[in-house]
Amino acid sequence: MTLRELARATGVSHETIRKYELGRLRPSPERLAALANAMRLPPNYFTPEQQD
Repeated sequence: MTLRELARATGVSHETIRKYELGRLRPSPERLAALANAMRLPPNYFTPEQQD
């Protein structure tokens, strides 16, 4: 999947996806879920596991 395809699938610009990649912008939990869904990953793929 290209950057532009991912952007199109999640409803943001490719520039926004690039900012996510570079750590210049943090996606909302809803956007993380959309990213995971677009890439066919589990919904919690981008969230760190809870530490007990």
